[in-house]
Order: sequence, then C-alpha cells, then structure tokens
Amino acid sequence: RGQFELGARASQLRFQNALLVAGKRLNSERDYDDLGFTDTLYAALAPKTKALLEARHTTYEYVSNTGLDSTNTAVLVGVKWDATAKTSGAIRVGNETKEFDAAALGDRDNAMWEANITWNPLSYSTFVLSTGSKLDEGNNGAALIETRSNSLDWTHQWLERLSSKASLSLMNQDYLGAG
Repeated sequence: RGQFELGARASQLRFQNALLVAGKRLNSERDYDDLGFTDTLYAALAPKTKALLEARHTTYEYVSNTGLDSTNTAVLVGVKWDATAKTSGAIRVGNETKEFDAAALGDRDNAMWEANITWNPLSYSTFVLSTGSKLDEGNNGAALIETRSNSLDWTHQWLERLSSKASLSLMNQDYLGAG
C-alpha cells in the first residue's frame, strides 16, 4: 500500500572561461558545489494511482562568493498514475523556499509545481506535456532566478529506424535580487 523513495545527488559547477575581467576569471564567483536530498512517500489510492508527499533539500556552497551560499527546501504533494496503456503521469504542487546565508539577500518563497503527462494515442506515437515552476541559482548579477516552463513534445516512430520529434517550449525567467 505504501512506498518510500530516497534520492541524493551531488554536483559541482565550474566555469572554464579564459577571459579576465578586473584581474579575475569571468564567472569565477558563480562556481559552486551542491548537495541535494529528495524523500518521497507514496500511498496507493487505486491499483495504478498513488498519492505522494515529497520533501527536497539542497545546499549550495559557492567557492569564492560565499555571500550566495544558500539552502533550497521544497515540500510537494501530488499524484502519480499509470491509469491506462495510453496515459501516465505525475503532478506535484507545493512551496519552495530559498534561504541565503547572507541576511542582506533575504529569503524567497515560491509556489512550486511540476507536471509531466504522457499520452500514447497509438503504440508508435507519443505526446508529453510538461510544466513547472522552481527557483534556480542566479547569474548575470541576480541572486536567484524564478523559472516557469511549459513544453509539449510529439514523438512519432515512422519506421523501425526512422522517427521524428517535434517540440514546442516556452520558458519565462525572472532574475531576482542583486548577487
């Protein structure tokens, strides 16, 4: 009836620009390490449908610009289904908070959502609708970026070795706070 998933990830972002600005490597203040954890609890609602509660926690530690060190925390609820051979997906909604170590940057709350819905009207044709809203690390002078994205993909298998994919995407990014 229930299921619990744990996830962890670690990454480093390093810019390799040779361009020097005021004696410093361009973008060197944006190099960071991050460590993230995701915990998801699923509860069966029906044979192919599960409710979910998800918690995410990511820390960002900047190599030289420690004023941008921060923690992102998100709590989401939603549903995941594989209802028929033709339709499957997951929808999550909740809230994300970004807390900077530097009090001058303040904290930011954001309504967060993610939805990925797959529809297979035919065994050789697939449509995927994706949408989401989240907080990303900043750049170009911004402390953070609020990103909202929407996409629709269509993949069609014409022959065994011939397929096509058409995509339509829309992304809106708001650069917030001086960093």
